[in-house]
Amino acid sequence: MRSNKNLELGSIRTELQHAQPQRPGRQMNPERRALLTTLQILKVPLTIAAITLFGLLSALLGDGVWDAVSWIALAAPVGITAHHLCRSMFYRDPRA
Repeated sequence: MRSNKNLELGSIRTELQHAQPQRPGRQMNPERRALLTTLQILKVPLTIAAITLFGLLSALLGDGVWDAVSWIALAAPVGITAHHLCRSMFYRDPRA
């Protein structure tokens, strides 16, 4: 009796998963989202912050080549933001 109940619940879950419309891009189910650690969530923002800090320090402490390095490092967050902004503005939902 107990295994039948588990079978029914399992089939309901798979039906619900298949019933949800699939959208392009990364989709994360709630079970996977609950398993992410804080470091996994903050990995990209911390990397961008480290690049920005490196750019600021190289601009303050160095001359010559370090000025070019600082421009590149400080332009990286702006480029990443512009890329994702353009991507979200020009994304069209195929179901619409």
